[in-house]
Amino acid sequence: MTRVEILTGMVKQLLVLAVLALFLELLLPGGALRGYVQVVVGLLFVVVLLSSAGDALRRDWGTALPALAIGRGERQEAANGERSLEEYRAGLARQILGLARLHGGLPVAGVEVELEREEGARWGRIREIRLVVDPGAGATPAGGPVREVTVSPTREGPPAGVGEFARVVAGFYHLAPEQVRVTVR
Repeated sequence: MTRVEILTGMVKQLLVLAVLALFLELLLPGGALRGYVQVVVGLLFVVVLLSSAGDALRRDWGTALPALAIGRGERQEAANGERSLEEYRAGLARQILGLARLHGGLPVAGVEVELEREEGARWGRIREIRLVVDPGAGATPAGGPVREVTVSPTREGPPAGVGEFARVVAGFYHLAPEQVRVTVR
């Protein structure tokens, strides 16, 4: 109900009550009973006014509070979504670094994971993984000694095994091979 409908209903109720009060005044004889009838009719007027005002207030609160709660909930949902995406991204990066260590101690110095952030069916999916390789870092294979790495200044591209590892990562996360990029420092 809109405010106009509530106001219209209140006016109709008051008119009916006024006509009823007029007939009661005419039908009742004068005396002590007339005073009681006037008190009862006055109370009826107060009840009609209070019930109409209550309807108006209930209607306003009924729409304002849920809208306020929904807005606050949407903001909280967005903040939680961003936080969960960041934790997911960081967890993926740690997992890929662990895979690099297990995959022969490759000199992967860092991992950058880019996720889909647009709302929809693809939200949170991996858009791209960038492996940052530092051939001079001397990565240690799991449980093995430090291997010597020789880097010549004219050499282009990643060290041996990194391309294969990039394909393994792409397969592991069901990505196209071009979604896993290798950057050499």
